[in-house]
Amino acid sequence: MSSSTKAPTEIGRYTVLGELGGGGMGDVYRVEDPITRRELALKVLKFTYPRALHYFKREFRAVASLSHPNLVALYDLHFDDEQYFYTMELIEGCDLYVFVNGHNRVVTDVSMLYNPARLDRLKRVLVQLLRGLAFLHDHKRVHRDIKPSNILVDNEHRVRLVDFGIVKELIPAGEGQSLSQVFGTSTYFSPEQSKGSDVGPKADLYSVGVLLFELLSGKPPFTGASADVALKHRTDPPPALPQTSELSELCYALLRKDPADRPTAREALAMIRVDDIVQTSSFEFIGRVHERRVLHETLTEVADGAGRVVVVEGQSGLGKTALLERFATSARLLGATVFSGTCVQRDHVPMRGLDTLVERLAEAYRRETAQIMRRFDLGERAALIDAFGFLGELLPEEEHGVDDGRSTPASGLHRWLSALASKNRVLLLVIEHLHLADESVCDVLENLLSGGSPPPVMLVLTVQTERLEHGGRLHDFLEFVYTRKQSRRIELLPFSQTETRHYLAVHMQPPPLWLAEYIQRETAGNPLLVSAMIDALKDDLDAEPPSLEQTIARQLESLGDDAKSVVTALAVNGEPLTVATMQDATGLDAKPLYEALRSLSAEDVADLTTAGDEQAFIVGAHEPMMAVVRKQTEAIDRWHEKLAIAHQKNRGPARSIRMHWSAIGRDSETEAYARAEAKRARVDGKHPRAVEMIELAIATTVETDNLSDLWGDLVDSLARCGQHAQAAAAIGSLEIIDGERAYSLRGRRCQFHLLAGQLAEYEMHAVDLPSGAHVPLASSLVDFLPNKAHELTKGNREAWSQLVVVQLLAQSNTDGDYREAERILTWCADNISDEGPEWAGQFVLAEAAYLRAIGHANEAVDRLQAVLDEIEDKASLDTLLLARLRLSFGCALLDSGHIGAARREMGHLLRQARRQKLPSIRALASILQGRAVLSGGDERVANSFVEEAGKSLPATPPSIPHARLSLVRIQQRLLMHDWQTADHMLNALSVNGTLAAFADIRELRKERSLLALQAFLGQFLADWHETGSFNRVPDDDLVRLVASVRPRATEGLAILSTAVALVQDRSQDALDDLSSALNSGEIENGLVRARLLGLRSLIRYHLGRGGRKDWYTAIDILRGIDAAVPPEIHCIESVWAAREEDAGLST
Repeated sequence: MSSSTKAPTEIGRYTVLGELGGGGMGDVYRVEDPITRRELALKVLKFTYPRALHYFKREFRAVASLSHPNLVALYDLHFDDEQYFYTMELIEGCDLYVFVNGHNRVVTDVSMLYNPARLDRLKRVLVQLLRGLAFLHDHKRVHRDIKPSNILVDNEHRVRLVDFGIVKELIPAGEGQSLSQVFGTSTYFSPEQSKGSDVGPKADLYSVGVLLFELLSGKPPFTGASADVALKHRTDPPPALPQTSELSELCYALLRKDPADRPTAREALAMIRVDDIVQTSSFEFIGRVHERRVLHETLTEVADGAGRVVVVEGQSGLGKTALLERFATSARLLGATVFSGTCVQRDHVPMRGLDTLVERLAEAYRRETAQIMRRFDLGERAALIDAFGFLGELLPEEEHGVDDGRSTPASGLHRWLSALASKNRVLLLVIEHLHLADESVCDVLENLLSGGSPPPVMLVLTVQTERLEHGGRLHDFLEFVYTRKQSRRIELLPFSQTETRHYLAVHMQPPPLWLAEYIQRETAGNPLLVSAMIDALKDDLDAEPPSLEQTIARQLESLGDDAKSVVTALAVNGEPLTVATMQDATGLDAKPLYEALRSLSAEDVADLTTAGDEQAFIVGAHEPMMAVVRKQTEAIDRWHEKLAIAHQKNRGPARSIRMHWSAIGRDSETEAYARAEAKRARVDGKHPRAVEMIELAIATTVETDNLSDLWGDLVDSLARCGQHAQAAAAIGSLEIIDGERAYSLRGRRCQFHLLAGQLAEYEMHAVDLPSGAHVPLASSLVDFLPNKAHELTKGNREAWSQLVVVQLLAQSNTDGDYREAERILTWCADNISDEGPEWAGQFVLAEAAYLRAIGHANEAVDRLQAVLDEIEDKASLDTLLLARLRLSFGCALLDSGHIGAARREMGHLLRQARRQKLPSIRALASILQGRAVLSGGDERVANSFVEEAGKSLPATPPSIPHARLSLVRIQQRLLMHDWQTADHMLNALSVNGTLAAFADIRELRKERSLLALQAFLGQFLADWHETGSFNRVPDDDLVRLVASVRPRATEGLAILSTAVALVQDRSQDALDDLSSALNSGEIENGLVRARLLGLRSLIRYHLGRGGRKDWYTAIDILRGIDAAVPPEIHCIESVWAAREEDAGLST
């Protein structure tokens, strides 16, 4: 960092305490983390160009998952305020030279160099460095920059290898890592590094040899200009050391030119007669025959040109990674190329895991990728580069494209992968630990797999099932994946007894059957626990086999008292603990706590995880192990007391506080704390916490005083949390205690029932309502039971009531009602101002309904987008109002033909409705999402949304959403080209079905008209395609229906007149009618324009006047709005496809 540049005071959530230094890529600061309560080192990336960021992320991800006493620990990777930075262990100490020499001066005096005390210090640090490298190399990493400044020794004389800025992961050639670049520091180069050759672990050992030579002789073996030194490393033997010692032989061995002649790190330790305490896993891959068969069958399908996605799911420790490593090895033998990315714990950067995969693909096919991207639309190229910045490295900045506001990275990713796979490549793409991914990864993958066929690659995702949050983004994404016919699901289960016996046979010949049965019974087939028991057996094959409890006890015994305290606290608590709670329960300060966590992480017993910038948790790795520890814990009552007090101090979960106090018979402690904490939480606006504590106070109270107040507070806090069904039920409970107070809340109870999708319950309680409840209820009822809303607003001239009236008027089909709606809106705009965000939201909701009714859908989109952007504190807005604004936005987007945008907006709202448990909003969002997905051509995915809507709606009473759902089901039949069934369903629905009760609702009539028109056009063109003539005339009912639609159905009328003209052999008139409609300026909807252009292209083709330009214009429009070719004009697509094929053959 420049001395003239002032250090920041804060970086992200971290407080800067001072500067520690810097390098070519980043500056390093000493910081304090308010969440984990400790001082850390923080490295900030200096540059933002793609390659710098690529190396910065790789540096973190390659090492963050590793835990070893001689490697610096990396903690959290962040992107905040346009800065990338990560935190790591703060090492108080000095570098290798200062520690060995005792000062910072060069030592050349032989007597000092070979002083026994100095040689002892040198050997101690050398042993630790070699152990760290052995571990690093075991995990397929090469440091590539071993030098004195990257080897630190702390105040307790422990070595740490630091600065992994150019670390290399050992993956097969051609799978995404450049091999031709020169990395490292020339003084410590290995010969192969200086040539830019393929560099492996032995390069690190050569650098250790240079270090050792320098410390034994006072200077490096080769000095001079960088190029000269590099050449000498390749050609010259090292000079003689001034004196021999036990380290001399090792030094010369490490400096051998040929990597094959150098010792490994473990062999180096053996040469100086040091026991290697670095343990390698004894885990062997066993069984999984069925799972491997599924993977190989899927690979065969991909080799034949299909696109497939496989989800491998299972609990921690069941061998998901081992299965994929074995499969990848065999896949390579079969000609596949493997690219992988891993979502890393405590990585908070968007696109994590997927970005690594994309970057490796781009590295492997750099030139080809650049050529492919040049063929993209500018918007598509910009969206892809914006999501995956490294791709911008492959093109000049002026070719990065222009954001068009509608393109998504998924479409470019689909085209890129498809193009790469088209070169007879079989691509196996793996994303591991998807449970650690962020929402942006799920969004891109979901869009990638939506629409038509996925790209012709094999995409494998691994998921740890116990980390899935029901209703969370990943859960929803996986539910979507499982609906795809191209997906496969592999669930890993514990070992069978046969697999356990096979595993035992690897280590013991012959394996006794009783022993396999014993291990299976003790471990329940968990592969990690099976491995642990067999490792314990190997220590003494003649001894009686230990139990699982004994095995775990021995494992923990070696970790020290602090580590055992951490594990005991986790086990007694039964679920993760925050860092603060763990410190208070165990009495450990930050430093000993994190030392204990380091050893526990290395043994895969416990780990630290963070939830964004909000909280840090310590998580036990395996519940079977935690169960054993609980059983063995002495003085468990004392642990319950300590944990209860620690949870209360740190505002821990109610269930934990109650569980710990109850375990030792002190329930009164729970009630007193819960009442005080509930009051505090409500004052702080932390209503989820308040709900938790109020329910705890009610459940544990002995006195009945103030129960009415508690129930009242519970109703309010439940509503503020979006738990509307529970809030309605709480008012019901309040009736028993305080009937008068419950009556005053009856209007809110009805509104809660509506929000919860409980329409029957609403009707049951919507009697004798307080007058103040009418307008809020009417507003809620507009989208469900408009007749009820009309009754509640009758005679009410207040402004808020009049906005509801506007929405009801916009549902009619008469121009007079629209004029009245306009008058009310004008009066409200002129006379009401500065009423806050609630009024602004209600006004725009009414205004958008009016604009859509008169055919100005794009203007409605703009107004809704503006108000959603303006309402900064959306959490303060009424839940239903905000949801209704987003629903109206989705409807306006569909009206104006922005299919992709509508799909994204409804996807966001749907996920929110699931999380907040809003069935009515969930139903409406699912219906709109189903419409959008069907417009995108994906019936299978749409069906999942149709089913979700059906489950979210109550059976009775009939409501507008029921009618909407029926219409979407008809749209499904149209997508399957089942014109007659769709027509029959429409007729039945309008006469006898749920639509009959809402026949005069404008939007429903419009949707019914469009579906009827599509069914007619589909049959009309199908007849032509089959017979070569136009002979189907629209019936009078269809003509009347289309003519009655508001806003005026210009497209529908044009299609009907075109059909009549074609039947009467007036093709020119048909062409004129379509051209007139297209040029009228009344058609904003891109889907509608594409349909008319497609029909015009057919007529021009029929007349021998070309038509190709119209068709490709239609295709471009559809692609731009993420829509598929409408099913009713699919036969036109087949006409132009046949023409293209004929043209190709003739050429």
